[in-house]
Amino acid sequence: MRGDKVPVTRPDYSWELPITLQAKTGAAIVVNGIDIEVLDSSPPPQQGTIVMPDGCGSVMTPRSFDVNLDAERPSAKPSAKGSQAAKKPANFPLKVSAGDPEQLVLLLSAYKHDVRFAVTVKWISEGETGSVTLDNGGPGYRVTGPGRLPRVPVTELPE
Repeated sequence: MRGDKVPVTRPDYSWELPITLQAKTGAAIVVNGIDIEVLDSSPPPQQGTIVMPDGCGSVMTPRSFDVNLDAERPSAKPSAKGSQAAKKPANFPLKVSAGDPEQLVLLLSAYKHDVRFAVTVKWISEGETGSVTLDNGGPGYRVTGPGRLPRVPVTELPE
């Protein structure tokens, strides 16, 4: 997998996976939870270089959830991290509509493993229940712990 760009987490840094929830029709949707499914877990890579991101902003105020992918059964738990936690508490159920979307941010940590995973959003609308699985088009999302790989800030890369 030479050249793959895989997000790296460490104890003082979680990788953020934003999820925007919005109804497709005029009917409101109640999101009553999310599930995390680990598709594959292995030790962190032994070769490569970690490029540390510079960060970027967001237009919406998200609701943040911590996800420990090193856990035997990872789950999304309301996060107390960051300045946004006090503004928009992370909790289910959430009501969304076409004109009132919500943004969730999963704060992913996988310090000891290289993990591929999928996220399932569970909802109910007009008496019908359903779910949507977010799996990055099939292979799942992936994050890894740093292992013993060298680290280079993105700002120090040659142009």
